[in-house]
Amino acid sequence: MRRTGMKLVGVVVGIGIALWSAAADAGSFTVQVGPNNTTSFVPATPTVAAGTTVHWTWSSTSPLHSVTSGTCSGSTCSPDGRWDSGVHGGPFTFDLIFAGPLLGSVGTYPYFCSVHGAAMQGAITVKATPHDFDANGKSDILWRNTSSGGVAMWLMDGATIASGSFITTVPTVWTVVGVADFDGDAKADILWRDTSGNLALWIMDGTAPKASSILGNVSTQWTIVGVADFNGDGNADSSGGTAPPGMCRCG
Repeated sequence: MRRTGMKLVGVVVGIGIALWSAAADAGSFTVQVGPNNTTSFVPATPTVAAGTTVHWTWSSTSPLHSVTSGTCSGSTCSPDGRWDSGVHGGPFTFDLIFAGPLLGSVGTYPYFCSVHGAAMQGAITVKATPHDFDANGKSDILWRNTSSGGVAMWLMDGATIASGSFITTVPTVWTVVGVADFDGDAKADILWRDTSGNLALWIMDGTAPKASSILGNVSTQWTIVGVADFNGDGNADSSGGTAPPGMCRCG
């Protein structure tokens, strides 16, 4: 942790902020700590994009509170070691970037006040940004050369191309049929299908496939009509169409 004036900036378990500085560009979100002398976080359970900087702010009238990651069971709260602001009164600010291996994955990160325990809890839910391959909270652009089969990517910073990479060449019998976060790391992955109905998945780490697998073969009478998180587990699923009414192939 580094304290500058009345602001504390979180550095998570030895991961320097400079390593993830690009993620801060995803934007920011403010949570009030104990506003109007209450024992509450406002809002208590926001959802933010991966790469967002969350500002917890104590007002000048705030009593002593902390922002301590962990869970509560009944009246007992247990820290999990992800972050701890320490106990402070207002005015004070604690900033944390939800990026990197420990805080950048899609999911919910609960926390509590170590002074008031289970009576004062909150949670930050991190969601994936559509087509975001580098988890900076901004969509990127995937390119395909229809003649050669080449695959390339632009990592974007808003309307600016931050970097461009040629990934590889894939035979043109294969087509990209979905881009979504299948493994819950807040980075988009690529779903492929060939003209015979074979399905394959690239699990991506930015512009590099870190794993690939053949999912199986589905008759070409079935078409992919949607890729999304249908069961709420933070991982994308696929839905097949072109079937009799009332039937859906989901997996």
